[in-house]
Amino acid sequence: MQTSVRPDGRTSPFVEPWRPTPRGVIGTTIVVAAIATVSIATFAVQRIWFTPQAVVENYFAALADRDATAAASYVGSSGTSIDGLLSSEAYVPPSGLKVLEMKSDDNQRVAKVRFKVGDTTAEGELRLSRKPELTAGMFRGWAISSDRPTLQLSGPTLTGVLVNGKPAPSPEVTTQIAVFPGRYVVSSGDNPLLESDPVTADVGFGDQEVMVEPRVKASANAAADGQIKAYLAACLKSAGDGCPIGGDDKTWKITKYPVIAVRLGEGGELFVETTTDGVVSVTGRGYGGVPYTDTRQFDVDGRVAVDQGKVVYIP
Repeated sequence: MQTSVRPDGRTSPFVEPWRPTPRGVIGTTIVVAAIATVSIATFAVQRIWFTPQAVVENYFAALADRDATAAASYVGSSGTSIDGLLSSEAYVPPSGLKVLEMKSDDNQRVAKVRFKVGDTTAEGELRLSRKPELTAGMFRGWAISSDRPTLQLSGPTLTGVLVNGKPAPSPEVTTQIAVFPGRYVVSSGDNPLLESDPVTADVGFGDQEVMVEPRVKASANAAADGQIKAYLAACLKSAGDGCPIGGDDKTWKITKYPVIAVRLGEGGELFVETTTDGVVSVTGRGYGGVPYTDTRQFDVDGRVAVDQGKVVYIP
């Protein structure tokens, strides 16, 4: 125990209390103020930038900027099934976001939102969950955990389909494409046989079905018609297996070519259909060598395909 000396020089039997120095007081004040400032700043950042509403607003801001990477950082699921959809000129981001309500559901939040894609108004709910990892080692943010909206592609053939000018996955892989809210344009790619009108899909929530309705190009029909006429001419000279005319030691002459149309089957195959029969005159000799001339009708069928980029008729 330490004693102290009184002003008269005598030793005091009592211990006097510790008195901090002015420098110590200033240092302690600075440390306490710094801790308080950091705590207040941390609380403010958590309450302003890491709230569920901020996540929703930042998510739609990223879509407005056509920034798929930033938008994906606010959702728990992976990115789109097709790269470059948002950067396409065909993409129209959602606008006019309004957060109508934010409610708690156990450890999650549910945001009721409304926005527009073009002239279409979408209203629904976005569920948010806490992120498992900390940001900057101290902030625990939120992520949108609701399922992403999708484009559901359907049609007789989906080979070569484009979404916002980008190739869609092979239909053997998937016909369901995860996307962000916004407008998408689905069309046929460069195909010698088929074409289709672009289909616009305004996507907000859930699954958006898009029916792709391809049709046979007039140029493909004309190419098949020309090859069929050449095929029939070859049949007149030497009738092979499957030739609808020619042979039998008679003289065959086409007086009217059949009118054909290339049709698209349900499985995506293309086949030839005769819409108006052709006519041939047949000259020969009948019983007892008596000459005769006969008139007959005929049709053609077969398939149409692409070989090395060219339309090919297959009898």
